[in-house]
Amino acid sequence: MSIHTLPYLARWKKRELTLRARLALLSAMLLITLSVGLVLFINLVATVTTPDTENVLLPMSSAPSLDWQPGQPTPEPVVLTDASLQPFSAPTYAQIRQSVLGQLGLVSLLGLAIVIVVGAIGAYWMAGRALRPLVEVSKAARGVSATTLDTRVMLKAPRQEVSELAEAFDSMLDRLQGSFARQGQFVSNAAHELRTPLATLRTNLEVVYSDTGATVEDYRQISPVLDRTLTRLEELLSDLLIMATEEHSLLYEQVDLEQLVEGVLSDLRALADERQIALRFSSPPGISVSGDPLLLSRVFSNLVENGIRYSHKNGEVVVSAHRSSSNVLVTVGDTGLGVPAEEQARIFDRFYRGGESRSRHKRGAGLGLSIVSHIIQLHRGKISVDSTPGVGSKFTVQLPL
Repeated sequence: MSIHTLPYLARWKKRELTLRARLALLSAMLLITLSVGLVLFINLVATVTTPDTENVLLPMSSAPSLDWQPGQPTPEPVVLTDASLQPFSAPTYAQIRQSVLGQLGLVSLLGLAIVIVVGAIGAYWMAGRALRPLVEVSKAARGVSATTLDTRVMLKAPRQEVSELAEAFDSMLDRLQGSFARQGQFVSNAAHELRTPLATLRTNLEVVYSDTGATVEDYRQISPVLDRTLTRLEELLSDLLIMATEEHSLLYEQVDLEQLVEGVLSDLRALADERQIALRFSSPPGISVSGDPLLLSRVFSNLVENGIRYSHKNGEVVVSAHRSSSNVLVTVGDTGLGVPAEEQARIFDRFYRGGESRSRHKRGAGLGLSIVSHIIQLHRGKISVDSTPGVGSKFTVQLPL
């Protein structure tokens, strides 16, 4: 433990004691209130139920004298004739009643004092036991950092609110650990993808610089290579910026889906004609969605371009859309290579290129479908794939209205 953590621990200990004292005080106040109510109830019931008769017939020999006090032996009763019965005077009985009720009050106050003292001590002790699991959670939270995300509370406690808090904390750490792992993998893959074109640029430039007799023609020969490499870098950086886009950065507006898809197909028609792939679009008019038009255009552009590149010669890519009560469903189907079942769960992962057969048809960073998935998630939508190897694939995009 470093010296810098001591002030923090002292502040936490102070807060812990303060919270414990507050819990103990609240518990003690509740206990005192209940005890006072119980004492008042007992005294009230005793006052009401004790007889208050002014004339009580008692045998003279068994009637207590005026100086009799509760606790003294009661005279033995003597059976007398009816003639010996005389009315017991009211002042003597009232004195007895008042003395009994007075002692009852003293005993009640003494019991109340004992309950207050014992209850306060017990409440403070119980507050400490109740806060102990929270102290364990806080200690675990203090020890968490980017390098200790494998820390877990593992609180052994009955099923209660505190154990649920510990389980939620452990679950949060699981998600954070997975997120940090994915982020680290993403950074590593991005660095690898950036390193390749940069190495190409440096190699070509070093070859020309090392040739003292290099001519303008030599520079012209390497210009196409440099241009392609720079284009690849620009595309990769653009993809990385899209992957870093957050939901609050979206520019929401109503987007006409037919106009958007028609624009995408128009931009890709030259590539489709080159590969002899037919492009078709079918949709009822008037379908619109709320979202960022540039990012949604990127979604369908990536899906259609994948369909063109992976489809067989003289194949087709079909885009269709229809609207339900709360969603818009857009499907992009192709007659291409298809995706094996074991790869379908991973094709939306970042930098995943798929099998060898797919890699031969397209060289890229493996960000196309992961960008599609990311953009759709930003729009609170879903994407799924249904594919049969050798027959084709159909991607279904679901977007809220």
